[in-house]
Amino acid sequence: MPPVESLQAVILAGGLGLRLRPAVSDLPKVMAPVSGRPFLEHLLSRLKARGICRFLLCVGYKADDVATYFGDGSRLGVDIAYSVDSTPAGTGGALKLALGRLDDTFLLVNGDTLMSLDPSVLLQYHRARGSLLTLVGRRWRGRPRGDAGYVVAARGGRVLAITRGPPRRETAGGGDLLVNCGWYICEKRGAELVQRPPTSPPGSPFSIESGLYPPLLDSVFVYATDERFVDIGTPERYRRLRQEWESNGLPEPGSAQG
Repeated sequence: MPPVESLQAVILAGGLGLRLRPAVSDLPKVMAPVSGRPFLEHLLSRLKARGICRFLLCVGYKADDVATYFGDGSRLGVDIAYSVDSTPAGTGGALKLALGRLDDTFLLVNGDTLMSLDPSVLLQYHRARGSLLTLVGRRWRGRPRGDAGYVVAARGGRVLAITRGPPRRETAGGGDLLVNCGWYICEKRGAELVQRPPTSPPGSPFSIESGLYPPLLDSVFVYATDERFVDIGTPERYRRLRQEWESNGLPEPGSAQG
């Protein structure tokens, strides 16, 4: 298992961002401007501040725009490679396309999310459990968000169920309910099991939730945290982030979270 300084970060950056179009027109979602820079640049900079300097960007929609801006990463002091999805294949399909370029252990991050979580803490947790896939889940307070991904976890962190939207009572059972933050530590031998769900037509996009979790579920754990995370998946959340960032900035890595 590598130290965090040599950990590869795989960024899922190929989404069409259809819900975000009213706010950013036809820009790739990860290129949405926040405080004068693309959102993805803020994400890469924060991971670099944590010691991660090797990135594989899984790009799709307007991939050339992303590659033209970021290049090989030298301008940011990092190394960037690309895996290009021209179909689009969804997050699960993008991971499958990238298999030949993955390290044995890697950090996997949704390109429209941002946290101040220390990846070394997540890596240590993952290693201690012998997990094939460890995701970050935030303890949720308040009314569940209908468009979020949720994780039901047993005591000790093993994942019992993963749902889109709040789970039904019978699914949740007695487990803890957390929001999936879109950050993972994954083993390549686990990622190699990603497969199109039987209900998904050939050639159609499929997600990590539907393509990777089912074959791995007995070896999936969740790291529960109260750390704040933000995403720009909708115009409302994107505008709120921009307003907050431009007024107060966001906490730097290692800062206390609200």
